[in-house]
Amino acid sequence: MKCAQQNRTGATLVAIVVGIMLLSILGATMASLIQRSWSSHLLAYEIMRARYIAQSGIDYVLSTCDLAAFEGAGAVTVDMGDDEQFEVTVTLTNDTYRIRSIGSTQMGSSREMHRVQVLGALPSSYAPPAVVEGEVESVVDDFNENMENWVVTETHNDNAGFELVMNPTSGNADFVVATDMNMSFMGYDPDGSFHLIGHQILYFTNKKKTFYEAWKKNSRHLSYEAQVKMGWYSDREYGAQGIAFMTERGNGRDTSGYYVSLMRYNNENEILWDLFSPGYDGIPNSIKPPGLKNQCLLVVWKQEMSGKRAWLAYKDLTELGDWITDVTGSIGQGFADFVTLNVRVTESIVCDKKYSFIQVMRADPKKTNRKSNNVAEDINEKRRFYPHGLGVKFPKWSPFDFDEWHRKNDYFSLSRTIAGLNIDWDGVNPNEHVAILSDGGTIRTEDFPTPNEEKWNSERYEIGLHVTGYFDDGGSFYNIGEMYFDEFAVRFLKNKHPKGINYLNE
Repeated sequence: MKCAQQNRTGATLVAIVVGIMLLSILGATMASLIQRSWSSHLLAYEIMRARYIAQSGIDYVLSTCDLAAFEGAGAVTVDMGDDEQFEVTVTLTNDTYRIRSIGSTQMGSSREMHRVQVLGALPSSYAPPAVVEGEVESVVDDFNENMENWVVTETHNDNAGFELVMNPTSGNADFVVATDMNMSFMGYDPDGSFHLIGHQILYFTNKKKTFYEAWKKNSRHLSYEAQVKMGWYSDREYGAQGIAFMTERGNGRDTSGYYVSLMRYNNENEILWDLFSPGYDGIPNSIKPPGLKNQCLLVVWKQEMSGKRAWLAYKDLTELGDWITDVTGSIGQGFADFVTLNVRVTESIVCDKKYSFIQVMRADPKKTNRKSNNVAEDINEKRRFYPHGLGVKFPKWSPFDFDEWHRKNDYFSLSRTIAGLNIDWDGVNPNEHVAILSDGGTIRTEDFPTPNEEKWNSERYEIGLHVTGYFDDGGSFYNIGEMYFDEFAVRFLKNKHPKGINYLNE
């Protein structure tokens, strides 16, 4: 009995000892698990924190909008306190800035996260900012009222200029604006010695305040659309005419700005002596896309304050029959009467730099109506005609979103690329600093921006009409030397995001 009791007591003691040992082992295991869980939590937090700090370094660099300064400074370290910091390095390769930011925290040993982003020239995929109808009153004028208050004549002779004349295509009292360009007020081409050219601009002087108000209400950006119908007399072979925009005048006759022209030229390297031969066109050689003699062209070009000019992009319209008519008594073709040019300019800011996005549309006056559709880019099919005078309420405008084109407003064709339709620019000048976006049509430029401060140049007229060339009628009964404009209109736009964007991630 005593032996059995001793055995039970011993077993009990063993069980207690084993239990204590098991509890000890379990406690140590639980403590280890808790410690590891806590350490994992701290590690996850530190990684998250390091990522945030690295992102802060990138945001810090981009907020300055001065990557060139960082690129020249090497590695820059910023201490954020509590043993946290970021180190940023900016490098420049192929016109693209690469930002490398390392975020660091301290928990025994350093944990770091690498974040790399790229900021360079705006990519071609960047779309123009969205716009809506502006709050400023539109400008619609057919030139029949108070014309002397609307124009500033930009000529080489003060006696030459624009005037109201009876519509030569109808013979009735529907007056249009006309101008000729004979030798008496042609001048020498700044880009080419011994080359006489004609150049004349019509400004709308009493609307300068309207442009200023539109700019001010749009957070010091100016966005708008301008359109005009143009007439080419059937006997005239050569010349250029269209819309001038983003224009500013300096001292005397010096001007700068962009131009969209319907153009047909005879000699891309014309000199003064050609004046004594038939077909002297009087168009500056620098705005003629080369190799396109006698073609009917849509050309975008620019003029600097010095008088220097250059073509930027062109589209050959010769085979697009709705725009073209035969030239009487000549081999070749000119432009149909009262085709419409429309230019949309959207100004926006990206990383404290102003850019302008230029889009060009055109409409034709073909008298046979066509079925419209929801495609902005088709040319000779399924588009409404936009006649001059009676027939369509004036003006007509395109939708704001070209990807949401409306059948009821399908009057214009937009110059850009779409599968199966050849409407993008046929050529872009490789020597000029402009970008064509990936849509194949939108032109982006950094030149001639509006001011960022309250001052507005009193000589910034912004929009005008231009004629370029030599249009001497040679004493003909018909005024074949004249060029015609009618039904001019401007509508002001408002940027949906007027402050633009501070940086761009790729």
